[in-house]
Amino acid sequence: MNHKNHLQLVEKRDGELLSLATQLGMERFKDAAPFSSETVRRFLSETGKRVKGEEEKGRQEKLRFAQKEDELQKEINDLRTNLAQIDQSLKMRERTVAENREKMAAIERKLASLGSGGSALEGLQKELSSTERELEEVKSQTDITQMDEALEVLRSEKRKVEVIMSRLQQELSVISRQSSSRGALEALRRDKRAKEERYQTEMCSMEAELLTVLGHIPAPDDRDVPTQLENIERTKNRELQSSQEQFQKGRFGLSRLQTQLEETENQLKAKKRRVEALQGEVAGECGEDGAVYDQVMEKLRQDIETNFDDMSAVKGSLPFFRKSLEKIHSTRKCPLCTRGFSDHAGFEKTVKSITDRLNNTVPRLLPTLEGKQHQLQEKQKTLQELKPKIEELAQLRDREIPRLDAAKGQKEAEIVKLKTELNAMEEKVTGLRTNLEQIRGLLPRVSRTSQLCRDLEELDAKIGSEESQLSGSDSSRSHVIVSRELRDVQLKIEDLDRKMDHKRQQIQSGVQEIRQLEQRVNQLRDEKLRLQERLQEKQGLLTKKEDLAAIIQKEERDIKMSAQRHGPVEEKLRRKEEEKRELCQARDEAEAVSKAEVDSLRSSVDAIGLTTQQISRYESEGGETGLRQLNGRINSIKREAEGKTRERKELEDKIKKLQKEVANVELQEREWEDQLQLMRVAADVARKERDAQKLREKMREMGLHRYDEEYSKLQQEQEKMTRERARMEGGSLGHEERVRGLQRELKGDMYRDAERKHKDMLISLRTTEMAAKDLEKYYKVLDRAIMRFHKLKMEEINKIIKELWIKTYRGGDIDVIEIRSDGDTEESGGIKTRRVYHYRVVMLKGETALDMRGRCSAGQKMLASIIIRLALAETFCVNCGLLALDEPTTNLDKDNIEGLAQALADIVKDRSSQKNFQLIVITHDTEFVDVLGQAGYTEHYFKVSKEVGETSRIRRLPLSGMEH
Repeated sequence: MNHKNHLQLVEKRDGELLSLATQLGMERFKDAAPFSSETVRRFLSETGKRVKGEEEKGRQEKLRFAQKEDELQKEINDLRTNLAQIDQSLKMRERTVAENREKMAAIERKLASLGSGGSALEGLQKELSSTERELEEVKSQTDITQMDEALEVLRSEKRKVEVIMSRLQQELSVISRQSSSRGALEALRRDKRAKEERYQTEMCSMEAELLTVLGHIPAPDDRDVPTQLENIERTKNRELQSSQEQFQKGRFGLSRLQTQLEETENQLKAKKRRVEALQGEVAGECGEDGAVYDQVMEKLRQDIETNFDDMSAVKGSLPFFRKSLEKIHSTRKCPLCTRGFSDHAGFEKTVKSITDRLNNTVPRLLPTLEGKQHQLQEKQKTLQELKPKIEELAQLRDREIPRLDAAKGQKEAEIVKLKTELNAMEEKVTGLRTNLEQIRGLLPRVSRTSQLCRDLEELDAKIGSEESQLSGSDSSRSHVIVSRELRDVQLKIEDLDRKMDHKRQQIQSGVQEIRQLEQRVNQLRDEKLRLQERLQEKQGLLTKKEDLAAIIQKEERDIKMSAQRHGPVEEKLRRKEEEKRELCQARDEAEAVSKAEVDSLRSSVDAIGLTTQQISRYESEGGETGLRQLNGRINSIKREAEGKTRERKELEDKIKKLQKEVANVELQEREWEDQLQLMRVAADVARKERDAQKLREKMREMGLHRYDEEYSKLQQEQEKMTRERARMEGGSLGHEERVRGLQRELKGDMYRDAERKHKDMLISLRTTEMAAKDLEKYYKVLDRAIMRFHKLKMEEINKIIKELWIKTYRGGDIDVIEIRSDGDTEESGGIKTRRVYHYRVVMLKGETALDMRGRCSAGQKMLASIIIRLALAETFCVNCGLLALDEPTTNLDKDNIEGLAQALADIVKDRSSQKNFQLIVITHDTEFVDVLGQAGYTEHYFKVSKEVGETSRIRRLPLSGMEH
């Protein structure tokens, strides 16, 4: 800003301040122009208080409107509530009237449907008396008690015969079992030998591992080995989890350090690239690192001064040569010694020499010197522009890069140390995993050996039982005799069953007739009661109809009263709402006027404040003082230049005077001393030239002719800088707004803590990748464990099926059956895993295996189905003690029925220690139940029968008295 602009701003500020003071009625400021800085500050302070007062007044006015609006809104709400209550009351009463009218219509319809029931009641009473007499006659003719006693006699006789049949069946079972027990005993012994071999093999393969894990080899009867292994597994698992957590924390720390190291290396590479770029820019002018920058600048400054002096001397010689040429033409004498020429050739030679210098030598030399001066100045400007880059290069080379190198070395040392710790932790985790896998591999094998021990004990017990049965049998009758007696007893039971059925039919027909008559009597009695109830209901409906009519009349009166109250309340509500709208409109208008006045006042104050800031900034930067100092300096330099000009003129006059004195010397002396005088004159000229050169140098040093140029340049530079400053101030406002916007954006949710979020996400990514790898490992281990579990369960199921088949099946065509699984495999991520199994049942005879589907009888299918279900229940339902079989003997022959009963008895025996175990068998085969009862685990059974009245009956009966 120049001084003229400054004065314009002051005049503009004073005009605005005076106008605002007049507008605000601030009389004491009207006569204070021109205004001082203190006056302006007081004026701005008072106007600021005036603005705050106007704002506070606007707020108080707004609060007054709000209070009045709240009061009106409260009255409106009360009126709306009252109006809503009236409307609700009207609707409820109208709904009540409508409902009561509907009820009256329904009562009238019901009364019309009821009609008169007096004659119907008399006819019904006659029919009821006739049916009751008929019922008494039938009861007297049918003696149900006597028929029941005869039926009970037949039942008693049948029970006695069934006891005989049970004894015969037991005897026949013993005789049949004699032939099959030895085969079963031999099969048990073979099974025992095979299991003993498996036990020895398993123990031999586990001795070293058990010794490593437990520290000793357990005894065969030690049942706590699985528990010990489970405890060790839990301890190792906890230790492994703790080590894995420490290892994961270490890996997180390593990932964080590696990320920081990578960032440090990137920064270091960027700094080094910047150093190389700066060295490339600096190296061509002042060495690779800019060390000789000061020497180069000093030499360049000297070259510029020297060349400038030469250029000034050349420019100064042009006037001298022109004046000399004019003088030689006018006087025909030498311009230096004022001596005339002896001949025309000397004159021409001197003129030609001066003309050549004036037209050729000096013009040719001056552009060369000016071009050299321009090059030297450009080079100086280039070197000055390199100054910040040399400082930046020194900063990077001496501070930034060493600091980043030190940070990099520290991070690398920390990473090496952490990697060493992680390797140690990883070795520890690997060792723990190996131990844990060894223990987990031992657990199922130890469980199998424990199971083998229990199986061997069970086999010993079963072998002892079979041997005792074979040694304790004393039956002397043949199978044919016992079978014939059993058939006779069965025929007798069938005859008794026919007699009992005939007796039951007699009882049922008598009971049916009595029941029909009783039902008819009950129907007539119910109909009588209904007619009586309808007569009572008719009377009640008439009473209710009268009550509803009275209620409707009352409600209609209330509706008229409520309708009369509705109109005034609604009109009052409308007036209050209109009053509220007018109040809101007045409030908005008052707020708009107050805001416009405050904004106008604030805008005027802000404009004056902004102008005052520009004026203060100009005065604080020393604008007027600098201008006065510069003008004084220029005047001083002009005065000094005038003095030097006067000295120069005096010297030139002195030179002319001396030249005249030399010209007046006698011709004779000049002839004799021509050469001497010439030398003297030449020496004198040289001396004078040196004096003149010194004066010119002194003038050049004083820079008289440069002050005007410097002053003009300074003025131009001042104007240029003022324009640049205004432009930059305008641009800075935009940049500041942009910076504030970017800062707000950086403080937003998206960019807040962006660096920390990036690091967290990078760490999360790395840890997620490591977790994914760990999950893949766990998945493989789990898949193998599931496969192993499936294999173990299939072996266990097939073992139970084999035992049950040997005990149950009495035929010789099938040795044993098995369930075999053919698994489909699918490949997931390079891992082959079984996912789908196709199960099939095969029958074995020797070494030959065939599918049972389509190759076995219905009885074999039924037996295989029952045995497989029992094996599945025994394997997977140990904690579920309820086992139910529905008609298990369907399609089975007698021998297989006995075998199945024996197998079920063994299951009951094996699981008798289980408190919640129950075996439920639903069957019609009394022989099967009898064989089950002989095992001695129950003394009663439940029998379901259908009685005469088409009802079912469940009875608890003793096994000893079972009906066959």
